[in-house]
Amino acid sequence: VLLVIGIAAIVLVYMLSKVSVQQQQQTLEKVTNRSEAQAISALDKLTKEYINNPQDFTITPSVALSDDSLNICSPDADNLDEKCAEESRVLMKEFKQIVRYSLKNDETIEVTMAESGSTVSAANSGIAVFADPNTVLAGGKGDILLIMGFKYDTATGALGVSGECVADFGSANKVSCLGDLTVVGSSNIANTVDSVKNDYGRQVFQIRSTQPITFYRIKALTADATNVIPVSVSGPLDSNDLPTDLPLKQVYVFTAIVYSTGSTKKQTYTELTRMVWVHPQMPEVFDWVLFNGSNQPISK
Repeated sequence: VLLVIGIAAIVLVYMLSKVSVQQQQQTLEKVTNRSEAQAISALDKLTKEYINNPQDFTITPSVALSDDSLNICSPDADNLDEKCAEESRVLMKEFKQIVRYSLKNDETIEVTMAESGSTVSAANSGIAVFADPNTVLAGGKGDILLIMGFKYDTATGALGVSGECVADFGSANKVSCLGDLTVVGSSNIANTVDSVKNDYGRQVFQIRSTQPITFYRIKALTADATNVIPVSVSGPLDSNDLPTDLPLKQVYVFTAIVYSTGSTKKQTYTELTRMVWVHPQMPEVFDWVLFNGSNQPISK
């Protein structure tokens, strides 16, 4: 009898323990889902505010989720879905560089050098492009970046192609350019200095223009179409081979940090980040229009 009672007690303790763990997991999942929803709401609200009023949008180091401008959640809220710890906030930064943007095969990013309809001087048109290319496939085939420069004709207002460069990360590991674009120094793609490898990319090359530039477009053609290639773009490298800023800011980065209410040991932490491009990108079809064989200037 005692043996049966002992076995029953062990089974009962095991079952109760399992039920308790399941309840804790369910509670944690609910709290995490609520925190993620609050973080997404904050990011959506800031993104919408910027899109609707880009000229009036101002960047601050951080704003609390309980602030009147967001009013997402607060520790004093009556509704459980609107509760969060006082430390919950959104951190905001602006960058005059593009850092480790992962490009899929045939995707592009646009690097804005001057406001629409104008150009930046040739002396300030240089860029440094960093990348983490994938392993070279058999036959020497590697990832390729196509870099095109565009400029406005200040007299007619027409937009045209200034030049194009091809960066081949395969067995050649070289950059070749046409038109007004030229590669700085040796055409070989160089390794970056150790202090920037992790932040920007393992390899780098620099491009400059003999003519003013409005924007660059960078397209990735990966050796394996299923891979991505992280790309960073900055201003020219300084005397220590470190990246400098571009003439204009390129992206806003919003990071929403949400802490659940309760004791420190039981709090959950949720962090979501969103990158918002400052300048709208020209549609992909625009490239076809420029290269359709017409010798007439294209203007809006």
